[in-house]
Amino acid sequence: MRALRVLPALRMIATLLAVVNALSLLSIIMQTRSDVTPSYPPIVRAITAGVWAIAWGWAALRRPLTLKMVAPLLTAYGMWSVLWLLIFARSDYDRGRVAFQAAFTVLLLIPVWAAYWRRH
Repeated sequence: MRALRVLPALRMIATLLAVVNALSLLSIIMQTRSDVTPSYPPIVRAITAGVWAIAWGWAALRRPLTLKMVAPLLTAYGMWSVLWLLIFARSDYDRGRVAFQAAFTVLLLIPVWAAYWRRH
């Protein structure tokens, strides 16, 4: 019964991440016309933002599978974010954020995986 109360929160998280990645994709498309050059290839970032937007949107719409999909998707998304930062970090500040982002991701995943394992 508790897992049923967790489901709307997980659907909200999936919807929010789908919207954030869709907006990120739109932002990247708009930035291709500017003179600022980011440290990452914009086409790669646009593709990954589009893939994440589709994955999160699908997870949010698939009500029976939402609980099964959100924990693995959040784990993959967190690992991808840390890996992205490791690959494209140029400044000392960004390099210093890697450990914090990895630790914060793990802390955020603990309750999600706890709900996942309680349900299964």
